[in-house]
Amino acid sequence: MLGKVDASAEQEEQVKAIVTAAVGDFTGLANQHRAQRAAFIAAFAQAIVDREELEKIRRSEMELAEAASTRLVQTMADVADVLTADQRQEILERFQHWHH
Repeated sequence: MLGKVDASAEQEEQVKAIVTAAVGDFTGLANQHRAQRAAFIAAFAQAIVDREELEKIRRSEMELAEAASTRLVQTMADVADVLTADQRQEILERFQHWHH
């Protein structure tokens, strides 16, 4: 994608580092989500369902969603700092084309 917007080698390197760090963070969040999903299933499968436990897991899932959302916006802002306004506009136009 960066080649399509005439990103320099330095820009590509910076964006790659930003995205690589974000992917690592998102992988950790996904692992936590899977563990919480398993905990929810286990709690739900009990003969007597502990509502407080289910609520605890739900709150943890909401915290994970907030963390993921925050990290995504941080990643996008960090990438925006590397690219020019024209490059960002070109990327947005390409994304909009794909999603219509």
